[in-house]
Amino acid sequence: TVAPTTVAPTTVAPTTVAPTTVAPTTVAPTTVAPTTVAPTTVAPTTSAPTGSSVADVNLTANGTGMVNLNIAVSAKSGQTVDLSKLTIRYKYSKTSNAAQTFTCDNAGLQLNVAPYYENVTPDVKASFGNGYVDITFSSTKTLSGSSSLNLGCRMYQSDWSNYSGFVDNGFEVYYDGKLMK
Repeated sequence: TVAPTTVAPTTVAPTTVAPTTVAPTTVAPTTVAPTTVAPTTVAPTTSAPTGSSVADVNLTANGTGMVNLNIAVSAKSGQTVDLSKLTIRYKYSKTSNAAQTFTCDNAGLQLNVAPYYENVTPDVKASFGNGYVDITFSSTKTLSGSSSLNLGCRMYQSDWSNYSGFVDNGFEVYYDGKLMK
């Protein structure tokens, strides 16, 4: 047999850690010389509706370094507009040589019957020519009655530089390949 062993309880005295003080550090300020890039401003323009026997189109362009395009299309009373047949040509001139980029941030059909709103942003396409961008639609959706199409788009230089010598030359609307006026 093994005799039982008794262990006496032990008490651990509390330990106090002295606070440490860190000396403040001073960092010398760095001065960056300011650079100024002269912005190119596209004067806000609102073109009067371009009408035809089919649709009315309004286009407003403005921006600095980037051109914002706000476009509204509505069908004339009693007419139907097939979006796949519609081309909106925004005309401009510039002296810079950078490649162009087009982005459609939103495009929606405002309808007078259910579903009342349809997103057609993925259906908006653009192609650049010499001094213009053609905005077209891959959708065969239609506008009629009091329905409308509203687009918020941008165009900018692919290198994000400001446009130089930018001039807004208005827009034209084509339906089924024919210039509408």
